[in-house]
Amino acid sequence: QLHRFYSGSKRELIATAKAIAEASEEVTRLAKKLALECTDKRIRTNLLQVCERIPTIGTQLKILSTVKATMLGAQGSEEDQEATEMLVGNAQNLMQSVKETVKAAEGASIKIRTEQGAYRLRWVRRSPWYQI
Repeated sequence: QLHRFYSGSKRELIATAKAIAEASEEVTRLAKKLALECTDKRIRTNLLQVCERIPTIGTQLKILSTVKATMLGAQGSEEDQEATEMLVGNAQNLMQSVKETVKAAEGASIKIRTEQGAYRLRWVRRSPWYQI
């Protein structure tokens, strides 16, 4: 249902899905790096568990976007609509996992050994999309 409101082309949708999947790899890398610095075992374990889902969902998103790219000519078909809905749903799942990882990383960043000169995160809330 959400893709009906999307005004861009299908190629842009597919390119965006692939870009999201690639960016999620960086989130996973940074979360694992942050977990190694966290002194609280429970928070570290939680962060690692939460970020564990990202590579799986990211791979699914890459596969779905590749499948969707092969269906570019079949516009308007039922399979095309299903593929688009799956693509959007998977991207939403990936973003939810990224949000959960960022939340866990925020908690872990409090428990980092600062005497080692480790990372210090400063969380800055961005303006909502409708205020840009």
